[in-house]
Amino acid sequence: MSTVDSGLSVSVVHAGQPLLVRGFGSARLEADSDVVDRSVPVTEKTKFAIASLSKAFTATLIGILLKDQEKRFVFLSAG
Repeated sequence: MSTVDSGLSVSVVHAGQPLLVRGFGSARLEADSDVVDRSVPVTEKTKFAIASLSKAFTATLIGILLKDQEKRFVFLSAG
């Protein structure tokens, strides 16, 4: 029987102050040759192996910023 371990860490910050910092679920620790795989609770300090996922987030945010700047430019030019 296989199980799926899933979890996430969430941080919500407003005006430089953390409003929520919390971990949910569990994370699976990879086994070394002499250690058995095991799950641990996710905390706000859990480090995740996200591979190349951050590239997609960065590209999306850049696109959103460029689109927002384009709207501002058109608004200011029409002025």
